[in-house]
Amino acid sequence: MRNYDLCLTWSWEYDADFVKLLNLACQSHGLSFLQITPENVLDMMQSITNEEIVFQVFFDRASDTDARFIPVVQWACNHVVHHINFHKLACRAWDKVAMHQVISASMNTPVTITLPPMMSNPCSRKLIYLLWVRVSASNLPMGEGEMV
Repeated sequence: MRNYDLCLTWSWEYDADFVKLLNLACQSHGLSFLQITPENVLDMMQSITNEEIVFQVFFDRASDTDARFIPVVQWACNHVVHHINFHKLACRAWDKVAMHQVISASMNTPVTITLPPMMSNPCSRKLIYLLWVRVSASNLPMGEGEMV
């Protein structure tokens, strides 16, 4: 059985530099580092299920966008003592609109216009333009709490 100090699941191409730095930091401290990526997630899950691999600390940066990582997260929730961004807590932060509403209830935040993703609403570009024209023409910020 191979025991890793840190396991990181990641899938976002822009995390590559961060992952390199994390790997170097682990190496410099004599820690073993396991990367689970879209390319190896199925093989790694099989190794985990077969008890060929275990890890002490788990850091998930992939399951919010790729369901293939959910079995790894579920296994880690039941078998790993230390978590960086524990899954049950991280899920609450993925909804940026809900987070903004929670934060703005207790502190001043900039006016925020919440729009659906461009893929689900092609009219969003026109709506953004119309809002920009409205704000620019008035030279005034939109009213406090006014959201579209």
